[in-house]
Amino acid sequence: MRIKLQSENLLVLEDKPLISWIFFGSLIIGSVFLIIYSLLNQNVQIEEALIFAAFIIPFSFIFIYLSQYVSCRFEGDRANGILVLKRQNLFRKKVVKIHLGNIKDVELDSDYDDGSYTYRVSLVFKSHNIYGHYVPLTNYYSSGKKGKEKIVSCIKSFLKIDD
Repeated sequence: MRIKLQSENLLVLEDKPLISWIFFGSLIIGSVFLIIYSLLNQNVQIEEALIFAAFIIPFSFIFIYLSQYVSCRFEGDRANGILVLKRQNLFRKKVVKIHLGNIKDVELDSDYDDGSYTYRVSLVFKSHNIYGHYVPLTNYYSSGKKGKEKIVSCIKSFLKIDD
């Protein structure tokens, strides 16, 4: 997640999984070319190419489906403003609007697995609502604690939440 735009009454954060989209899209295209090459070249066995493609293509589509574009748009002041949280992948788009006054805190969540920590930024609400008690800005944990601490600090500063 990165800061796209920051002013007194507007804060926009984005997370674009371009590397995932490019990598898995390339696997799909490569699999299709392998099948075409196998059909045109009699030295390569078509069965092996089809088995490879039958595994790679669905696997790649699943990861492209799970890779979401996330946009967080904080607008206005804490008393009257809203957060527009948009999550979108190739097949669906979900937009959630949250009143900024309902946000109690911003936290850096951590997860320890396989000997290392990963992190994500979450919003904590004053009370349990239709979104739950908190909403993570991304659906996944990733490395880069300092960058996420900067995002937490930036959101807290915009919302005027004391540490």
